Amino acid sequence: MKTKTLMLPLKFWCQFIRRNKAILLILAGSMVFLQVLFETSCLFRAMTGLPCPGCGSTRAIIALLSGDLARYLHYMPLAVPNVAALAYLAITYPFRGTFGKGDKALLLLVFFVNVLFFIFRMIQMFPDTEPYTINRTSMLFRSIGWLGGLIR
Repeated sequence: MKTKTLMLPLKFWCQFIRRNKAILLILAGSMVFLQVLFETSCLFRAMTGLPCPGCGSTRAIIALLSGDLARYLHYMPLAVPNVAALAYLAITYPFRGTFGKGDKALLLLVFFVNVLFFIFRMIQMFPDTEPYTINRTSMLFRSIGWLGGLIR
């Protein structure tokens, strides 16, 4: 009985991937495209040049897996709680087929905590400290440069 219960989320997500593989391939390809063209795989940063509220999460997880707690805390100390919340939702959603009030409250809590933390970090670190630096290869900065060239 336990095996069936544990297999439900795995089966659900495998079916989801099979049904949506074209969209997932497009998303993966666009991340590679963004990395090559704009030197970032974050859509928000590629467009605006500014860090997003989740900025530094990948580097934080890599630092934590490498055993570097100080670097993890520097990059994004909310990375593990964010991943845990998303993993919880990804595992429990297939059982219910919908998000309950508690799930929605969890998503709102994660969102608002991240936004408040982002504002605090922007005040504290922007624009001189990684990962809160300006990406001058972004679409916004390239457009401003292009428009500036037209005006001259």
